[in-house]
Amino acid sequence: MILGFDEELNKELYALYEENSSEIRSLLMSMSLDLPHYTDLEWRLEAQLSSRSLERQVQPSILLRLHAEEEDVPSVHTIETDPVNLIHLTNSLETALAEIKSQHCRRIMRGIK
Repeated sequence: MILGFDEELNKELYALYEENSSEIRSLLMSMSLDLPHYTDLEWRLEAQLSSRSLERQVQPSILLRLHAEEEDVPSVHTIETDPVNLIHLTNSLETALAEIKSQHCRRIMRGIK
């Protein structure tokens, strides 16, 4: 109905899909991206309290070492950030996690599997 086809054509398309659904799913699975998987996270807080030119200056920075694994090959990514950007990154990831837990995304994921 969404595409504007008549009912007979919709039934034929659905029957064709039912016949080839396993092949379509296997093809989609082979085309999927193999992304790195999270394994560990190390972090360290550093703070510069002052310098020769500016006394009583505090510049905090956070060093993150992210361990990931892709096809059993480990990799390490190092990121240095300030607290404001880290808070923004955390909020963005929490929003994405909440979105993936929504009913709409669950229905789509069920359809893909």
